[in-house]
Amino acid sequence: MTKMLLTVALLCASLSLRQPDQVIQWNRTLLQILQTPGAQPASVHPTRSMAIVHLAIYDAVNAIRGGHAPYLVSHAPRSASPDAAAAAAAHTALLSLFPNQQSVIDAKFQDSLSQIGGGAHVRQGIRVGKEAANAILAARADDGSDSTPSVFGPQSGPGEYQLTPPNFHQPVFTNWPDVRPFALESGDRFRPPPPPAVTSPRYTTDFDEIKSLGEINSTRRSAEQTDIGRFWGAAPVQNVWNQTLRLQVRVPPLASRHGGPGGRQRRQPGHDGRSQLDPAGGDGAGSELRRRPCRNQPVSRRHPPRFPRHRPPGLLPHQSQPSGRRAELPELLGGR
Repeated sequence: MTKMLLTVALLCASLSLRQPDQVIQWNRTLLQILQTPGAQPASVHPTRSMAIVHLAIYDAVNAIRGGHAPYLVSHAPRSASPDAAAAAAAHTALLSLFPNQQSVIDAKFQDSLSQIGGGAHVRQGIRVGKEAANAILAARADDGSDSTPSVFGPQSGPGEYQLTPPNFHQPVFTNWPDVRPFALESGDRFRPPPPPAVTSPRYTTDFDEIKSLGEINSTRRSAEQTDIGRFWGAAPVQNVWNQTLRLQVRVPPLASRHGGPGGRQRRQPGHDGRSQLDPAGGDGAGSELRRRPCRNQPVSRRHPPRFPRHRPPGLLPHQSQPSGRRAELPELLGGR
């Protein structure tokens, strides 16, 4: 019995030390770079970088294994290494997007190659990965993401958006509604309807509900609702969803899979619904310049609500805020 238990323990230890496949490893490197101060241009939404990197990986692996519709690159030698293709695609895309992070990116690529090994199939995979990355980079070169965000000038009048405390920052990503989406025909394709008029009973009811739940010392907000608010405000939402999806992935390395390039792990982190929702969400946020509750007080109440003095780090100033969080859920988790 002791010998059997020792064998099981050694097997478990070897499995725990096994590296996840190249998709997950490079996704971690991508998140590490995005969390590095100054690495991502301030006027370019991080989801663009996420989508480019993972679309490159998707096309590279899918071109070798097949089984799914290509995004741009459709065919590659079946003898090529999908692991090498995934690593080379991520490496090439990241170098283009983050040239100031070259030392980190190159070091990770050398680490990947030490895991994958060498040979003709690896060299083929590297060529496929580079081709896929260069194709998506070329396709996105003129997508409008390099435009200068417009300066927002608050207007007077009931319901008009005003800069919010405590620092009264300009709204972010005001240029993003004009960025070409990755799959949608246009960012306004699913624009939400306008909010109720500020003089309507519906507006007053909604305002009172948000105020009672959102003020610092709310007696109506439950402990669970407080935790939910902290969760969404703790970090950029695209990082939260990325990490959540990564925890859902439990499949073997690419090279050991049968019947295709490992669908779920290869596709989910990259085909991130955020890359579609951010141009659409930016369009929705910019189309209705309505005040948020903490700046809407003069319209509906005499006494200001007791809102937090500091903005949670995961929340950025937008002119309006359609419920993109709820819209992402079925897209990212397959309707579950």
